[in-house]
Amino acid sequence: MIEYRVFETHDTQYRLTSRSWLLAPTSRSRGLNAGLHLLFHQDGPAYEEFDPETGALIHEAWVEDLRWSAPLSTIPTLPFRPNRREDTLPAETKYDANSGIVTFERYTREGKKHRDGGEPSEIYRDGKTGHVTSWFFYQRGNFARDDNLPTGQHFSPETGRLLRDEYLKRVNLEPVLDREDGPALIEYDPESGRVVREEYYREDELHREDGPAIIEYDADGSPIASSFQYFRNGYEVAVEPEEFSPTGP
Repeated sequence: MIEYRVFETHDTQYRLTSRSWLLAPTSRSRGLNAGLHLLFHQDGPAYEEFDPETGALIHEAWVEDLRWSAPLSTIPTLPFRPNRREDTLPAETKYDANSGIVTFERYTREGKKHRDGGEPSEIYRDGKTGHVTSWFFYQRGNFARDDNLPTGQHFSPETGRLLRDEYLKRVNLEPVLDREDGPALIEYDPESGRVVREEYYREDELHREDGPAIIEYDADGSPIASSFQYFRNGYEVAVEPEEFSPTGP
C-alpha cells in the first residue's frame, strides 16, 4: 500500500491554527468541520505519496492561499484543488519511482488550471525517456491557447516527435474536440512529420459542412480521395466528391 501524508491544520471557524503532520485518514475535526479535512501548508506540499518499495517520493501537491475540504472517503485521491501562489511553479508534481523523472506537472491559479506565457498547464512525461508524451493548455480552467494553436498535443515517448494535435474545449466540464476553422484532430507521421490524417469536429461529433470530415494524405502530402468520409453532426452522409480546400472549414 502506498504511504501518503496529509498536512492538516484547522479550527471550527476554518481558520489556520497550528501545523502538524498527520497520517491520513486521521481527523480531529469537530462540530461543523466533523468528518472533513482542511488542507493547507504555506511552506511546502500539503500532500505527499511515497512508493512502498523504494520509499521514493512519487506525488506531491501544494495548497497556498486556498483551503479546501472533502470527506475522508476521498483519500487517498486528492481531497482538495492544488494551488500554488507562484504561477511559475507547478502546484502538483508526480515522479517515476525508479528514475525520479518528473512524469506529471500541473500549474494552477486560484485552484483552476492556468498558466501564462503560452506555456502548457498540464505536462505528461515518459518515466523512462523523460520525453513529453502529452501537454494541454489552459487559462482559468478552460482550454485556451493564443494564435489558433492546438490546446492539446501528443508526442512519441521514444523520440519526443509530434504525433497528434487536438483542438479541445470544455463542455459540461468534459473535454471535447471542437474547431470552427479547420480540423480539430491532426495526426502526423512520426518519422517525417508530415500530416497523414485530419478529422473535423463540432463538440466531439464528426462534422463538416463543405467537405469531407475525415481525410487521409499520401506520402507526397496529397489528399487520398478514397479516404474521404462525410459527416454532419456525427452522422455519416453520402456526398459526391467536389472541389474543396483540405485545410478549409
